Amino acid sequence: MAVDDQDNVYISTYKRAKLIKFDPKTGVFTDLGVVFPDAQYAKSMSYYKGSLYIGSKAPNTRLKKYDLSSGVFTEIALPDTNFKITSLYSSRVVRDYLISYTESDAGGKWLIYHIPENRWLPPVSGANGLYPSPEINGKCYFPAGGYIQEFDLESETVTQTDIKYNTGFRRGGAVMLKNDSYLPNLTFVHVFFDGTIAYLDRDSGNSRSDGRNCRVRREGVSGGIPRCENSRIRSF
Repeated sequence: MAVDDQDNVYISTYKRAKLIKFDPKTGVFTDLGVVFPDAQYAKSMSYYKGSLYIGSKAPNTRLKKYDLSSGVFTEIALPDTNFKITSLYSSRVVRDYLISYTESDAGGKWLIYHIPENRWLPPVSGANGLYPSPEINGKCYFPAGGYIQEFDLESETVTQTDIKYNTGFRRGGAVMLKNDSYLPNLTFVHVFFDGTIAYLDRDSGNSRSDGRNCRVRREGVSGGIPRCENSRIRSF
């Protein structure tokens, strides 16, 4: 799923991999056509400056750009690698980069694509997925190799931090927490698969998780999803 700057929502159907637009202002759904004629659905989708970037899975893994103005699909060549890319599983745009968690026959990889210049950076191995963080003070973060990696959006360098981390990020955003001396800076907040909320303040090096904030039952939600009433949301 992706959302454009007019708040239109885009999804892909199963089993025909159609691209569907939903306009929340009118409540109208629009069929924009089949993205991948030989696939059952799109795996990943991100929005950037008037276009969608949509990834698929094996046996014919591909990346396509959909121009919202012209309605034209354009295939983007994947990087030459010594491994087989089996799925562009999930993605997020951070500044000018499309960062994709990728499945391959050599394990998880992060693929980083500079959109304006149409070029790929070297892949990062040992990826845990599923999404990178948003931009935080000129950097973004993602887990790989048992540690959190720091990607500098100016120099395009990836540096391993000293923070051990053996699971994945499930999207999330950057939040300023009020009256929190332990996490005083812009803090990355995301949710684990089990509903535990995790916090990482890279500037202070502090982190914590709080399973009490998010308890989910099959029949609904209990315990209350936090509404960040004591926080100022910067970017989700």
